[in-house]
Amino acid sequence: MTAEEIVARLVYRDGLMLVIDKPAGLAVHKGPKGGESLEDYFDALRFGLPRAPALAHRLDRDTSGCLVLGRHPKALRRLGRLFAEGKVEKTYWAVVVGIPAPPQEAEAVLPDLVIAPLLAFDRAGGRLGQGAGHYDRAIANLRRCKSVFVLGLAYAGQELPQIPMEPHDQRLDAILTETGYIEVKQG
Repeated sequence: MTAEEIVARLVYRDGLMLVIDKPAGLAVHKGPKGGESLEDYFDALRFGLPRAPALAHRLDRDTSGCLVLGRHPKALRRLGRLFAEGKVEKTYWAVVVGIPAPPQEAEAVLPDLVIAPLLAFDRAGGRLGQGAGHYDRAIANLRRCKSVFVLGLAYAGQELPQIPMEPHDQRLDAILTETGYIEVKQG
């Protein structure tokens, strides 16, 4: 990584702080084994101030995300107080590729609620999925074992007047969209 690349990752700057989009794989400070760290590039983030910024908090080496730096000692004390008092809200998201499989010894789970993705729905509980029938088979198997509530998650614009249903298709019990909750009348 170069100083220019670090500067290009700046997402916010004011007189008190900087916010950097820290990439995964880069430590924020030197560890006992050395190696490249974000602190190596702090001089490039002075922007005319006599001192380089300092860390207001840390992110692990393998974590990417927004990292807050104080631009001077007074700002750093204020930011430290905000973090210590819990006035800074942190949100962590995990990005997973594929579907993690449970270990072989894991106990079977029979959920009470299934949240079903969909391409389209109707108010009678009809659901158009991806066409492979995975959810229909799983829901049918669950319903043979127990009562399960199936909630379709959609945008209101995905509603159609009627979804053609085949015998193997499983109906939704309700649909939740950005405009509200639609309860399906069974009968």
